[in-house]
Amino acid sequence: MSTEPRNPLIDFNSAGIRVGLLCPGGDQATLSSLALHFIKRELDKVPGWFSEFLLNKRNYLYGEYTDKPLVKYDILAVTASWLGDYFRLKKILEKHQLSEHPGKRKNLKIIMGGPGVVVKPDVFLDIADGVFVGDADKIIAEIFDAFISGSDDIPWLMLNQNQTLPSPRKSMPNQGIALFSSAYAVYPKVRLVEVSRGCPFRCSFCWLSHSRRDFQTRSSIEVISETGNLKERIGLVSAAILSHPDINRILTSLTRIALPSCRYDLLNKDIIDQLSSKQVNSITLAPEVGNDKMSDIICKNFDLDKLLNVAELLDKAGFKKLKLYFMLGLPHEDIDDVQSIFQLLEKISQTSKMSITASFSQFIPMPGTPLENEEMEKISPVLDKYKFLQSKLTQSNISLKNNFSSLNNRVYKLINQK
Repeated sequence: MSTEPRNPLIDFNSAGIRVGLLCPGGDQATLSSLALHFIKRELDKVPGWFSEFLLNKRNYLYGEYTDKPLVKYDILAVTASWLGDYFRLKKILEKHQLSEHPGKRKNLKIIMGGPGVVVKPDVFLDIADGVFVGDADKIIAEIFDAFISGSDDIPWLMLNQNQTLPSPRKSMPNQGIALFSSAYAVYPKVRLVEVSRGCPFRCSFCWLSHSRRDFQTRSSIEVISETGNLKERIGLVSAAILSHPDINRILTSLTRIALPSCRYDLLNKDIIDQLSSKQVNSITLAPEVGNDKMSDIICKNFDLDKLLNVAELLDKAGFKKLKLYFMLGLPHEDIDDVQSIFQLLEKISQTSKMSITASFSQFIPMPGTPLENEEMEKISPVLDKYKFLQSKLTQSNISLKNNFSSLNNRVYKLINQK
């Protein structure tokens, strides 16, 4: 949990504005959201304001330390990590007997931001009183002031659906580290620190690659100074961690680290050995596909020999767990392409003692990407492909997992809503 304020109830009762912080994906997502950490850090500096994470207690949302119910807050600040959070938030409001229509809620105002909002901000204005498009760092207090007053001084803050859609605001935080680590977060007892934003690559399925064309990095000096005295394991947050120009210096400076998904084509023996020396024994790679044909479609280099070599280096360096991300339901995908994923996993398994988890997601064509006009394959044939892989992969060191959300079809319809 977060660090308990000295007198949470006194602070709550004396505050002029009370803000509840929430990610609709659940308690783990809420406690792990760097965006919410940044918002809390800035709002806690403003006299008369009180902010607190909202967690699921007794099947409803209550303040983490005050135990105040959702309806007692003046503002609900929500970060949407993907479009599925639109439906999750509607369900939360219904459960708490709050109208999903902004004009019909009397005392609670909702402001939203996050990647899901940037994809379709007008959709979220169906349920939010205001949405912020892009990065809110450095102007968080100004955003909330404008939100409360209904001001149009901040162009990235949309208060109605008649506004012209702004280009997403881009910035980097002054402080990129989480306020705390938590045993209940997505990465338990790991202190998260942001290393970069955006992505230098142009994978054709990826919204981030095309909505945020620049790759912004925080200096290694900033990252090291924020983490140097911490005893917790440090989780480096980045969509392209190994593309940071000073990644070797950052890795060298840290004693205990956790990494996000990495591009295997940027891994080498020096980095792998360095990670192993930091007691890192698991790693996640995202080949997405199993052959050249599909890699050409998604514009992500596929090099079988390189991937097999990296797996061998990881095994020799003492890594115990390897997680691999794949997608099913991509355009022009056939059974031979699915078979190539099986063959890839089989080859890695035959030469490695690592425990291998292959995790599968369903392709959803995202707005603003080269594949936005493709059809999303229905879940039934996607499940058939997954079951085919289950039937073929009988090796004891390989396990399969699917992340096929029941919300995917609704998200696809939401994307194509006119």
